[in-house]
Amino acid sequence: MTSRDNRPLLVLSELAFTGLLASTFEVANCETNGFVIGSVTKGGSVYLAEAVQPYQAVKRSRKATSSCFAARKRAIGAVLEMEGGMIGEFHSHVHDLGDKFFSELSEEDITYVRETLKGEYPPGRETHMEIVVSVQRQNRSVSSVSVTEGATSVYGDIPIPFRNTTRTYHYNVSAWVISKVPHPPKSKYWLSDVVRMRVSADID
Repeated sequence: MTSRDNRPLLVLSELAFTGLLASTFEVANCETNGFVIGSVTKGGSVYLAEAVQPYQAVKRSRKATSSCFAARKRAIGAVLEMEGGMIGEFHSHVHDLGDKFFSELSEEDITYVRETLKGEYPPGRETHMEIVVSVQRQNRSVSSVSVTEGATSVYGDIPIPFRNTTRTYHYNVSAWVISKVPHPPKSKYWLSDVVRMRVSADID
């Protein structure tokens, strides 16, 4: 008998899925980051991602992004005033040929989320959902995008135009829910419970 997987589920709309890939490949040699618009249902067990929006006031490098807090606060504030709510954020990991493919949350990622949960913005939030889009250039060629759903990620290959040629990239979209947990007495570290999500793409 197969045990039921009770991990939270992220469902990506076609618009959100396309936006994640477009945001990532627009700055293909640098990381990108932004926020996710949608809703959370079934007592916090299902996250419905309807759209994504990359942050624009950002300093980008190949391994990191540095957001302007004031600009981030204005952007999220605008979303919170509208019907659709912010349900989390996303960022990319960029790998070249020969790099080790890394599709997990890094220690730096978790530290960033811990700071967010401390009350940075939006205030009062007890959980945070983070999507990671990992991409890596490949030696093989493909003629069209492929989309495969695994247990905890959506992945595939996609051809991307670069100047006078086309490069093939492998991509992997995964997500985590990070929750606040009480920190031990006298500890200066903010602890969190990190749970990898199931991921599904609602694509025709």
